[in-house]
Amino acid sequence: MHTYLGGPRPRAELEREMPEVPGRWPGCFVVELDGAMIGQILLRRAAEHSRPAAVGKADLGYLFLPKAWGQGYAAEACGAALD
Repeated sequence: MHTYLGGPRPRAELEREMPEVPGRWPGCFVVELDGAMIGQILLRRAAEHSRPAAVGKADLGYLFLPKAWGQGYAAEACGAALD
């Protein structure tokens, strides 16, 4: 987890990418199980990146609570986001 995220980023860079209203970020999804949030999926186009070859390509990431690890939820949720 976090292997390909590139490490910490400057605050100014994050503020440029984050919308003022979270709901206006169409590729950010909450993953629920039995009505409780267990993780999130982020799908976006890489506008800037530390590796120039990544610019303009799809960037797919996820974060899950440890209790949800190893259950296949990330694979299922990432597949749904890509669909």
